[in-house]
Amino acid sequence: LSGAAITAVKIEGIRHEFSSIPGIVEDVTEIVLNLKGVRIFTNQEGPIQAILEGVGRPGEVVEILANQLRFEGVASVLNPDHLIATLTEGGKIRAEMEINIGRGYQPGNQQVISEKPQDTIAVDALFSPIEKVKYTVTNARVKQRTDFDKLTIEIWTDGSVGPEDALGFAAKILKEQVQVFINFYEQPEPM
Repeated sequence: LSGAAITAVKIEGIRHEFSSIPGIVEDVTEIVLNLKGVRIFTNQEGPIQAILEGVGRPGEVVEILANQLRFEGVASVLNPDHLIATLTEGGKIRAEMEINIGRGYQPGNQQVISEKPQDTIAVDALFSPIEKVKYTVTNARVKQRTDFDKLTIEIWTDGSVGPEDALGFAAKILKEQVQVFINFYEQPEPM
């Protein structure tokens, strides 16, 4: 199933992901990992830009959360309390991100970011809105017959799609994929 994810990030003043930022508890690698956990919903085609800014305050620890992302398009954060970075006194962060729609999992090293600035970090993207699926097959009885099976499916999603719709979309994809194996003509069923 398709979904949206952050696919690239450019953090101001950082050249590569193995850096640290003064005044920020997490290093750049941890920030990128935290950005991978941000769940985003959008129906907008093409890349969407997002900006994240934060400044540490004297004597305080400031948590930068996913709900502080500002989008240059129509998008929303599904897990607004997700921690991205922790700033201490004197710490500041400004990051520009690109959000795309895709399917499945796409490693950052397979992304094309040639037209982006050289210090742009490709982010591994998990586009799937499905978090977990569990199924069980048990015996079922219909009147006197006991040779039936009962299929129970449990689906957990990130909230961008409901479990019923996710199952419907998955069934449609499966039907389209196995259609090539049908080698005979079927009469359409009467309505």
